[in-house]
Amino acid sequence: VPTAASSLVLNITNFIDTFMIQSRLEGVVAGSYDTIMGFYGASINSANIAKENIHTFLYGAYDTTLDFRNLVPTVMMTLGVSAIPIISAAVAKKDFKTVNGTVNTVFRITMLIALPAGAGFFVLSEPIMNLLYKGTENEAGIAIAAPVLGLYGLMMAILTLSSPLTNILQAIGRADVPAKALALGCVFKIGLNYILIGIPEINVKGAVFGTAFFYLLCIFYNYAVLRKETGVRIDIKTVIVKPLIAAVLCGGAAYGSYAVLCNVLTFGDMSSRLNGQSLACIISIGVAMLVYGIAVLLMKTLVKDDILMLPKGEKLAKILEKYKLIG
Repeated sequence: VPTAASSLVLNITNFIDTFMIQSRLEGVVAGSYDTIMGFYGASINSANIAKENIHTFLYGAYDTTLDFRNLVPTVMMTLGVSAIPIISAAVAKKDFKTVNGTVNTVFRITMLIALPAGAGFFVLSEPIMNLLYKGTENEAGIAIAAPVLGLYGLMMAILTLSSPLTNILQAIGRADVPAKALALGCVFKIGLNYILIGIPEINVKGAVFGTAFFYLLCIFYNYAVLRKETGVRIDIKTVIVKPLIAAVLCGGAAYGSYAVLCNVLTFGDMSSRLNGQSLACIISIGVAMLVYGIAVLLMKTLVKDDILMLPKGEKLAKILEKYKLIG
């Protein structure tokens, strides 16, 4: 029942979000038309959007970023689910050392995936949107959607951590806690959206801040209960600091390599996706992944338990231990 209630609250929140964002945007356009045109006039004019439809156009551009926003959290949801039997068994035996180790592993792997993905979305938001939507009917909205995607990139770790944490609480028999956190967060999210989207200078980006605060509140509430129930302590160095440093290097590599490659790869039609900038974007993502992987290994961010969770992890752990690349 608590799990079903959590899903219900989340779906209701998303439904209210859709209605409220468009409603508030409509009010902002009507009350601050010149300000909105100052920000998005080129996109609105290129798409030939009538004044009464601008709020729908802005929401449509925002909506194109949601699949990117949900990509990493959806993938990482399975990690939390896979940890449920391990944590449940450990709690039943009162083996809180195993609980602590498993929770740290789940959090660390979540950060190791969410942080570099977020860094990539932040520094390559516009190239990614151009790669996918240039020359399509959504092209006019790229200039609006790219900054929104960049903001979601900055907040990707917050958006991603919530699901595994919810699964962990279910594993220790406290499925009621996420439902309470979601209900509380929903109230604040609706209020923040109403206020922030209504500020012309923030407009549609207010929905990003409202969403981030919603998940941040849920994380703090859920973690406080988890720590109280199990005594879990997060290893800040391996869970946050090292992955964050590696992610910054990843983002820097993506940004730098894209800037250099754009000056080298100048072929193709700039009005379509088949050009040097698209290739530069793809190559820079590969460069960033390589730099990130090297940084993670050199800083010994991974521990043996993380490697053992992977297919053929025992063999890989032996190789990494041989070269002293795991903590």
